[in-house]
Amino acid sequence: MNYMERCGSGFKKIKSDYRAAVNYLPELEPKFYSDSSSFWVTLYNLNYHVPIEQSEKATFDERKATFDERKATFETQKAIFQDNISGLQVKQPTKDKMLKVYEKVGYFQPFGRAEIMNIISVSSYSAGELIKKMREASLIEPVAGRGKGKYQFVIKPE
Repeated sequence: MNYMERCGSGFKKIKSDYRAAVNYLPELEPKFYSDSSSFWVTLYNLNYHVPIEQSEKATFDERKATFDERKATFETQKAIFQDNISGLQVKQPTKDKMLKVYEKVGYFQPFGRAEIMNIISVSSYSAGELIKKMREASLIEPVAGRGKGKYQFVIKPE
């Protein structure tokens, strides 16, 4: 099947990469063990005792704060979208499908019939019907410059 380069060549590569690492210590050398029914490899974390610098921690904290902010914004927008579809004169399964599409693409990502078919596992016709219902409810609008049949959700005030 040609999955292997050479029998055993990976062991040498693993050991070589470990030895070339900045934090390498001989006692952290990878260990290989096998018996008649099992094979084990122990790979030690070479960075386990390396302290995290404050600048790295600050960068992580900033990224986490940005993520939390985006998540809160998405949850707020999702709540608005749920309010917008709650009053529609369509059946609950249709509302659920609309919500599922929204959760996957959000307000700013263009989508079309093919994306809807993949997201909610429906036929092309059913995806077209869902688009028609969302357009009639003014939940989506066509997007120019992204190809024919592309739409994006519209942010409606609460």
